[in-house]
Amino acid sequence: MASFGDFSSLLQLGVGIGIGLSLFRAPVDLRVNSISRVVENELIALEGVKTPFAITKRRDISDLKLRFLTIRDRLNRTMVPFMIAAVIGALINLVALIDATFNAERELSSAVSYWMLFIAVGWFIVELFVLEIIARARLGELQKDLDLLRRRRTPPVQVP
Repeated sequence: MASFGDFSSLLQLGVGIGIGLSLFRAPVDLRVNSISRVVENELIALEGVKTPFAITKRRDISDLKLRFLTIRDRLNRTMVPFMIAAVIGALINLVALIDATFNAERELSSAVSYWMLFIAVGWFIVELFVLEIIARARLGELQKDLDLLRRRRTPPVQVP
């Protein structure tokens, strides 16, 4: 049977992961940063080009950028409860870690051992999984539209 002290390292890890997740929401941040970088690079590449094709493509990418900024702002508001949940998870881990420090020899039942595993690691895995689903759902269509715009090439010049 496991003792409370056996979980101290795992609880320390849970505190760190919780604090980290409250600041850096990996699935959302990585997707948002990637899309932002691509949009800005496309706009820079078209800067100063005066062909009708470039003007149209720049307009379409600018429209997509406006959509992206709106979605990004909505995503940021959606992330607030997840940031709070990560902080709560970190605090639960911290309290359990303090308890484990003072009561390291206390024997734990199987149910409590599984609970310790969940609060130290499972809580954050669930949170990351949900964030990934939200990021894909909110940014998926925009990413497809961006890919289509990037593949749009200038029409070949017709030689008479």
